[in-house]
Amino acid sequence: MNKKTFLLALALVCSAGFVASCGDDDDDPKPNTEQDSQRTSVYGTYAGQSKAVVHGAPIETFEETIEIKKIDDNTVDISYFSPTWTAKKSTLKGVKMTKTNVGYTFTKPIVPTVNEEHTDWFFPDNVDYITMTKKGPNAGSEPQTKDYPFVLESGFISADFKKYTFNFAAYLNLNGAGIYQISYFNN
Repeated sequence: MNKKTFLLALALVCSAGFVASCGDDDDDPKPNTEQDSQRTSVYGTYAGQSKAVVHGAPIETFEETIEIKKIDDNTVDISYFSPTWTAKKSTLKGVKMTKTNVGYTFTKPIVPTVNEEHTDWFFPDNVDYITMTKKGPNAGSEPQTKDYPFVLESGFISADFKKYTFNFAAYLNLNGAGIYQISYFNN
């Protein structure tokens, strides 16, 4: 073995040891991508898409993300970003996480009360909000951005981290009360 080959082999062995010592942990997870089938933690970023029905029209959007951040062993914060639905990342705080042999379920039960005219809702103090911007031809020259109550209706990630689905509701009061049901998932 010549000197150049020996030094190259030595450099590769040393760098492999260095890289192996910098593994993932729950506080610094790898993002979930199609190329990353080695995920070992539920925490991290998940890429996906959503479907919703808005004023009777189905809308499907891509290039969205959900981030699961550990608070403690049974509680997480879930941040959702969609170029279609959110003006900025929206975070649901204090979501309960339950692990079973088939995967992880996520719940944060918030049930609003509705006024007598059924035109508005009242939420407890621990409700989270989604910032949405009115878009399209009716938005005018200066689209309005507003915070709306945002609720996680259900969430699930499989034990192998390959399948996930989350169901959200955004409670809007535009021309009368309306609920946008947003289903987030991967294929």
